[in-house]
Amino acid sequence: MSDLKPILEVRNLTKVFGGRKSLLKPSTEKVAVDGVSFSVPVGSTLALVGESGSGKSTVGLMVLGLIAGNWS
Repeated sequence: MSDLKPILEVRNLTKVFGGRKSLLKPSTEKVAVDGVSFSVPVGSTLALVGESGSGKSTVGLMVLGLIAGNWS
């Protein structure tokens, strides 16, 4: 199966949520996803597994294009 072309390939997926930085308050940025990469070959299934708050939903929403982020 390794010879099959991937139906989905994600590299270095990154998403940072945050507020503005000001002189009086530190930045409120939160890293939600940092450097996630995966490939799904044709005919395969992908499962995202992790603890609560680990970024599973954020990864899914980014792959679907429902929220913006950085990836190649």
